[in-house]
Amino acid sequence: MRAGAGVATAQPPVHAAQAAQGHLIGTANAAEQAPPAAAPAVAASEIMAQRTQGQMPWPVLPQNQPHEVVGLMGEVRGSYDGDSRHHFHAGLDVQADVGSSVHVVEKAKVSDPLPNWAFASLGEGINLGTTSYIHMKVGRDKKNRALDERFQLLLNDKGKPERVRVRRGTRFYVGEQLGVVNQMAHVHLNLYDRGRVVNPLALPFPGLRDTIAPVIQGIALYDASDKRLPGKKGKRLEVPRSLGEVNVVVDAFDQMDGNLARRRLGLYKLGYQLLQADGSPVAGYEQPRIMQTYDQLPKQREAVKVVYSADSGITVYGSKSTRFTYSLLSNLSQGEAVPGRWHVSELAPGDYTLRIYAADYAGNTATAGRDLALTIN
Repeated sequence: MRAGAGVATAQPPVHAAQAAQGHLIGTANAAEQAPPAAAPAVAASEIMAQRTQGQMPWPVLPQNQPHEVVGLMGEVRGSYDGDSRHHFHAGLDVQADVGSSVHVVEKAKVSDPLPNWAFASLGEGINLGTTSYIHMKVGRDKKNRALDERFQLLLNDKGKPERVRVRRGTRFYVGEQLGVVNQMAHVHLNLYDRGRVVNPLALPFPGLRDTIAPVIQGIALYDASDKRLPGKKGKRLEVPRSLGEVNVVVDAFDQMDGNLARRRLGLYKLGYQLLQADGSPVAGYEQPRIMQTYDQLPKQREAVKVVYSADSGITVYGSKSTRFTYSLLSNLSQGEAVPGRWHVSELAPGDYTLRIYAADYAGNTATAGRDLALTIN
């Protein structure tokens, strides 16, 4: 088999993000777009470099101690109208009790004339420099009183609060309170670098640990009509070369230290190797081929349907676990998503092992359930 066999022919890519990714809010049939990040006085990539010199405070108290991470950038999210693959999750979710205080993680000066949005909704938030804080009551305490003079509470004609004004030029410093957590019971952080939505796990949060390897729950192949190739337990999966190409779907999830047992997080990297029957790599597969890396998000929302298969996600938020089923041969790299299928017609007949590479941001990789024995005929 020649080098590159089994790799899908490239199709037109979905291009990299140039603005903030949409973030679902908790009202029926509605989605709230987080505003584009205003250009900071210092380039975000330089700020990122400076951050590596020390630790990054958490957005909730205590800021110097670890908190449970309950959502990662790049995870599939659903909508309330039944679309289980509505959009990518754009940031990092940090668990916090409803009503607990939200605090600044990095000093910033407001440069946007309208830095906050969605007053009194579940998706209420504010953008400060290279970071957005979402799912909070901006500038208010648990009794909806303004925190200080930087937050001007505007009333409607009935004397009821209708929005909070935060003036351009207002400065915020690390540790200062921004508001309180709303009914979503977590703070969502978006991180921007030169207008791109990037992975907040790059931030050195104190005490953040991940020693838990991802879990692969299943590997399945589907033909062009989206029919699953049947297999028998303990037997090699028969894959006819006449199919031409197939979709390889990997059902996998991750967890981090401190997660509840039911918690499901998305992967950071996904790839594969093709091995001979004796376990040696097929030529060109000496190292795993990395197909998806969740370091930055595509701008186009439909890209979520390129990298996640149809049975991914959940349609509502709540106690249910999100299911992550990845289309293995679709490529995601540097914010560009390219659809792909596995060209089995290019493989020589014989016995193989398809080995999945599933890794988290900390570098832990799945070992159990990663191999699928195949016979190409």
